[in-house]
Amino acid sequence: MSRYISSLSNPKVKEIVQLVSKSKVRKVFGVCIVEGRREVDRALACNWEMKELWTLENTEPVAGVPDTVDRYEVSAKVYEKIAYRDSTEDVVAVFYRPDGSFASRSKVLEAASRIVVVEGIEKPGNLGAIMRTALAAGAGA
Repeated sequence: MSRYISSLSNPKVKEIVQLVSKSKVRKVFGVCIVEGRREVDRALACNWEMKELWTLENTEPVAGVPDTVDRYEVSAKVYEKIAYRDSTEDVVAVFYRPDGSFASRSKVLEAASRIVVVEGIEKPGNLGAIMRTALAAGAGA
């Protein structure tokens, strides 16, 4: 069940605004912000753990959201305050930050016959070339 919020002075709105606008606050709480229906769907598909879901009032529900997630339906003025991008499809979610360690990716690493590790890419185009080459060479991760 979602809670409706229309006031900018609501403590939960102030909290989400802090999370959206300040990376230090996100880091302290161990969360990240995901904006957009497609992006939220992808995060859920990767088994990221969702903490909160914020939607503009009268927005179509997001599929696959666990019942344990806190849901907030907000007015247009509140949504404008929390959405960073213009085209978020009226969905903003707070996820617990995934563990990026190699140990947490052991299943992927065990299944892959070849892996590619990349660090410090300076040009985004280089990453695309590396990914295409790795795929052609049969890398699994």
